[in-house]
Amino acid sequence: MKKSIYFFTAILLMVSLSISAGIKNDDHKIDIMGDISSEDRTKSYIENPIEIFKTSSSIDVYFYVNTNFKIDVYTNTGALLYTKTVNRYGGQILNINTKGWSAGKYKIVITNITDNKTAYGQFNI
Repeated sequence: MKKSIYFFTAILLMVSLSISAGIKNDDHKIDIMGDISSEDRTKSYIENPIEIFKTSSSIDVYFYVNTNFKIDVYTNTGALLYTKTVNRYGGQILNINTKGWSAGKYKIVITNITDNKTAYGQFNI
């Protein structure tokens, strides 16, 4: 009977871990300072038209609206490291590969080209 309880407990633990692995981890969310909302295109239940998360090997930008965005990443000395202009629809993700980047502080600047608004976030590697 004890073996059955241990087995059942182990199964429940594995199921809960596999379910939580597919959910975005807010501990790694990069806070966005500023307003890049899309006039008449931002869904009422979200504050910003994008969310940004840092993983061990990338920066993932989640888009919730169809808007033109420019994404720039700068080093702590102000050197431009990455730039890309995208038009993404809700549910799409931009994956910025950070493998090989030096440890340190970085700044990501997001410009909503459609509505001429800019915001930024900071993160460490």
